[in-house]
Amino acid sequence: MSEEKDLKLRREFAKAFDWYEYNNNLGYSKKERVILEPTWEEIFIHIGKLIGAKTFYNHKDDVISLLDRVNNLELNNKENERQN
Repeated sequence: MSEEKDLKLRREFAKAFDWYEYNNNLGYSKKERVILEPTWEEIFIHIGKLIGAKTFYNHKDDVISLLDRVNNLELNNKENERQN
């Protein structure tokens, strides 16, 4: 891959991750934003963190779902004990 294509691709990742440097210390202005030029290591580390966060939230949802099911079983068990 040529250096030009490599840089362009890394800048596209920077845009997607909203990695900008601001030339203005007084506030936010899109005109004064400069796209950062991250290294591939920085990009892959960020992608890894995103995948890790997604996996964590998937596990969290699974645990919440299991807790709901256990609570429902406990309620059903109590109702059955009252009826007997």
